Amino acid sequence: MLSTIILCAPLGASSSRDPSEGIVRTLAALVPAVIEGVIRDVTLAGSAAHCLARLADHAGCAFVEGTNPTDWLGQAIQVAKGPLLFVLDEGRAPESSFLEEAEDLMRFSERYALLHKEPETMVTRLLPRLAGPAGIILPREDCVGKSFDSVKSLMRLAKNPRHLRAFARRCG
Repeated sequence: MLSTIILCAPLGASSSRDPSEGIVRTLAALVPAVIEGVIRDVTLAGSAAHCLARLADHAGCAFVEGTNPTDWLGQAIQVAKGPLLFVLDEGRAPESSFLEEAEDLMRFSERYALLHKEPETMVTRLLPRLAGPAGIILPREDCVGKSFDSVKSLMRLAKNPRHLRAFARRCG
């Protein structure tokens, strides 16, 4: 089972939209995976300005707050309960086929998998792996005690990751 960390964008990094909307939509997209038992627990990670306590209370998940992305991602890795982490950017929703791929990944004990953003340009439609990462699945033990601030920085651990066929569409 996966321990999921929804990583909030630093305030000002995204557009002027309310970040809580992206968090809520990302949480809603993960409900089928929770119901099927693929996701064990969810932690929201962000700054105090994201109002995570209120969102986490309503959603029934944990939250960590910090002063910067390195701090809040590090805390979230520490509180994760499962041996495998699924770190996902807020405002992204995995396609429904993600559920099956995640189950296969756990069944065959693969260590690293990348979930790419849904292709939005002509170039990324032709070469989907250029769309950039939206999420990563990796062993918790490989992350403990190290500093990371984003999904992209976690990719440094993955030498030869599996690229999931499912994409993460923009939802917030």
